[in-house]
Amino acid sequence: MTDEELREHIALLRRVRTDFRHVEAKLAWGGLPKRLWETLSAFANTAGGGVIILGLDEGANFEVVGVESPRKIMQDLGSMTADMAIRLSRVFKTTPDIWMNLQKAVDLWDASQANKRDYAKLRPIAA
Repeated sequence: MTDEELREHIALLRRVRTDFRHVEAKLAWGGLPKRLWETLSAFANTAGGGVIILGLDEGANFEVVGVESPRKIMQDLGSMTADMAIRLSRVFKTTPDIWMNLQKAVDLWDASQANKRDYAKLRPIAA
């Protein structure tokens, strides 16, 4: 999404004074909103998906308030929680283990790439 598209979405939210079918605003100052997963699930089941804008205060006419820790928000969004695994398993008729194992594989790959040089220096302990 471009800056211009984001500004257009925010302007439309302010004009209609509420979220609309494909765009929702979430406050998210102290972390991910508790009801975010419901929105993600709804958008996953909507043709064309949707846009979630974090850091807007709907109660103050969608004022931009930002988020306290963008890095934490990104980590939380990118990590599979047990709760999310159960929700996904129900939606896609799978097991939570599948989703947790996928997350574990991603975490291991990310760590191996981020710390390649450190891991290359490690040597086995001689017995």
